[in-house]
Amino acid sequence: LPRIGTKLPRRGFVMATITVVDEHGFTHHYAPVETPTGTLRDAVALLHLQSTAMDAAASESQTQAG
Repeated sequence: LPRIGTKLPRRGFVMATITVVDEHGFTHHYAPVETPTGTLRDAVALLHLQSTAMDAAASESQTQAG
């Protein structure tokens, strides 16, 4: 059974709730949003790519500094 207390998303859409922790340790909760499934997939893929790129850049700069 769905655990969302509100309506279910339309066909081809998902309900997404975003929670982030910033560099100061503060947690930010964003209101749920109904978005197309493909848009969510693209956004998550972009976040992963950016995260990987940042990790690689940090590792490379640490290697060059050492």
